[in-house]
Amino acid sequence: MSKNKDKKRCTSIGGQAVLEGVMMRGNTAMATAVRDEDGIIRLEAKRVTPITKKNKFFGFPIIRGIVSFFSSLVGGMSTMMRSAEVYGETEPSKFEKWMSEKLKINLMSVILGLSVILGVALAIALFIILPTFLTGLFLSQVEHPVWYTVVEGAFKILIFISYIALTSLLKDIRRTYMYHGAEHKTISCYESGMDLTVENVRKCTRVHDRCGTTFMFFVIAVSIIVFVAFNAIFPNLFANDGYTGKMLRVLIKLALLPLVAGLSYELLKALAKTDFWLVYPLKLPGLMLQHLTTREPDDSMIEVAITSFNKVLAMDDDPNEPECKFVTARKVNELTAELKQKFAQNNIDEADAEWIISIASGIKRSELSSDRSVSPKINETITSWAEQRLTGKPLAYIVGDVDFYGNKIYVDENVLIPRPETEELVEYACGYIDETSSVLDLCTGSGAIAVAVKKKTGASVCATDRGSRKKERGRKWR
Repeated sequence: MSKNKDKKRCTSIGGQAVLEGVMMRGNTAMATAVRDEDGIIRLEAKRVTPITKKNKFFGFPIIRGIVSFFSSLVGGMSTMMRSAEVYGETEPSKFEKWMSEKLKINLMSVILGLSVILGVALAIALFIILPTFLTGLFLSQVEHPVWYTVVEGAFKILIFISYIALTSLLKDIRRTYMYHGAEHKTISCYESGMDLTVENVRKCTRVHDRCGTTFMFFVIAVSIIVFVAFNAIFPNLFANDGYTGKMLRVLIKLALLPLVAGLSYELLKALAKTDFWLVYPLKLPGLMLQHLTTREPDDSMIEVAITSFNKVLAMDDDPNEPECKFVTARKVNELTAELKQKFAQNNIDEADAEWIISIASGIKRSELSSDRSVSPKINETITSWAEQRLTGKPLAYIVGDVDFYGNKIYVDENVLIPRPETEELVEYACGYIDETSSVLDLCTGSGAIAVAVKKKTGASVCATDRGSRKKERGRKWR
């Protein structure tokens, strides 16, 4: 990173690693970039208004931290699921089909809701219930509530570190940690005043003051302090060290969790604004833990993070910067129905919609009513071809070739598209031509007639035309 303090830039842009991608969020926008299975970077960006700006109450200290904590939980899970739509499997499962057809339920929405619930339940089980009962095994008598709380906090930290270490053994999680590193390095590169290039980003640090890992550590540390204070105020509340006492401790911790989250958020923001050496020890544990939750990314991951960051930066700077949506996998029957309706509204033959989808996807026209899916790359091709057709451009020029007399002939705007009735002319002519004949095809255009006659009869065929001055002379025949 640059050592020149004058070149440093401040930004409120933060991010999150998602499945094979990175989400960045600024003051007015958020963008998610994902590299799909074809290696193409897909981008989705939209304008957002922070909930703290919709209501002044939500912008108050501590309250804003509580709101940010829970909105990040839901929003982060939603973004993760959205990235999975880009990179995930293109074929719907049988269960998803059944849910969609019979119950009219979007399975992805159900999974999102369940994921949030299970995520919260897992966090409560691991970081509230389990430490409480483990502490009870080691300290049977709650004679020193402060000591009890400190031991309990030590268990929380141990479980937190163990959880990170164990999940990092999974291949997909390791890659997510690499994208996490790419996110941090990209933000650090911008804040250091350097141009956002792969080479510059690669040189930057992968730890950052505003990381969620540091926030989670602060939540654990602050919860210890808050609960020690609570024990001091209500010293006799936990006199019962049995099952009832343990459950009471769990319930009170759940009730105090919003306060802990709010205080942790304020601590994170305050420490991120200063590099004063006296506060560095407070930052150190979180920065050290980030070495576990981030990994060095490869260049392709850095490219994804830069794409996401640049889009958010542009949207924050320019209110006219357009939003964009992912090109995702689509069910072929839904895509066909949508495209045919659009063509009909523009007085274009609906059969062209079927041909576009069939040619681009390799799926037979007779099978376009199925619920098979096409990949984002194929969907992008279909969309591009459809937009060209809506301008009036002939289908053959869009696709780039046409079938003529059993041959695939290359065509573009410089030649006439071979017509089906011309095949009748070839058939008629071949009745007078054999392998000993010499044939001259003047103004051959696409060369369709010459190729057909040559293959049909074996005659000696000379095809000629006058090429455009702006185009290379000659034709490419397939």
